[in-house]
Amino acid sequence: MAFLPLFPPPLSGGSTPPGPVSDLLLTLANQVFHPVLAPGRSLLGLVRTGVTPPVVFPSHALGPGALAALRQGDGAAFLALRRDALVKHIRAFIQARTGADTEGDASLPEE
Repeated sequence: MAFLPLFPPPLSGGSTPPGPVSDLLLTLANQVFHPVLAPGRSLLGLVRTGVTPPVVFPSHALGPGALAALRQGDGAAFLALRRDALVKHIRAFIQARTGADTEGDASLPEE
């Protein structure tokens, strides 16, 4: 098992153009904890083609809106929606474990 990027980094050390997508490529929204795939296979391809069973989507913060954005080719919206789902899940986890009100704590970063 490893953290694998949904959108792989640019090849040959190239950089992505600045903007919302490139910023989100460096966040947890672009990572999935998954078994290492065979060469030539990608997590993004598995999700896009429907190989991944839909029952897996909620546990990987892949909500209907994010999946729709992905299928429409909108990587920035997909990653932003997945980031928002992860933040919500992490805040709920912290709240359940500590009783802390993470919604009202401005010192917690969004990512």
